[in-house]
Order: sequence, then C-alpha cells, then structure tokens
Amino acid sequence: MRLIWDADGKKYATNEPTAELIEELIDELDNETHTMVALDARGLCSMIACGGEDGRVRVNYVPEDLEKSTKHLLDHQASNPEDVIHLMLQGKKSAYKRIHTVPKYLALQALVEFARTTTPAPTMDWIDDA
Repeated sequence: MRLIWDADGKKYATNEPTAELIEELIDELDNETHTMVALDARGLCSMIACGGEDGRVRVNYVPEDLEKSTKHLLDHQASNPEDVIHLMLQGKKSAYKRIHTVPKYLALQALVEFARTTTPAPTMDWIDDA
C-alpha cells in the first residue's frame, strides 16, 4: 500500500503507512496548502480524500478496472445537506453538496479500513458515481 499526500505545493509518498500517519495527514487537510491524502493499492484501486474546508472532505474510491464504478462517501447526517461547499481537488476548486462530503473523522475511518482491506468499508454509506 502506498500513501500519497500534498503539502505546500509538493507531493510526497511512503509505503505501508500506519493508521497514525493517515490520521495526522487527514487532520492536516485544510483546503489550501494540504488538500489531498490518497492510498494506492498498486494496480487494484485507490482511495482519495480531498479538501478540508469547514472540516469536510470528499472521499472517492477508484478501482483500476474501468468496468467497475467509482464510489464516494455520503453523509446523510450533514447539516444543510443541499448547501454547496467548495473543495480543492487536483489544484482546482470543485463544488459539492454537503451530503457528498464527510467530516474528517469519517474520512479517517474509510482510509484506515481501506489500508487494511483494499475495499470500501461496508458499514459506511457509499454511492456509485455512475
């Protein structure tokens, strides 16, 4: 498993990340200088958390097999779920309804489970992007 993140305009990577490192990097997401934390299960799939605005991030599961659909986490408990939030994604701001973003603690749960199993956590609320 490879962990990739950005900080101050640069990208960094390490192999076999710990839950503690994932937690530290998720906590640092600020939608400005720290905008992305990704886990790459080389050749199988990836999970990416982006943003950090108001403590919220977008979490995407991306399989390498193009026949399988990408997914993202939902937050049905979000206050004002239809309100729009702007998150940094690949160097540009993208608009999402709050329900399509999650608090950082849910992103942490999703990424730690993914690091352990290389699958989206089955107890979390995922929706297909297709």
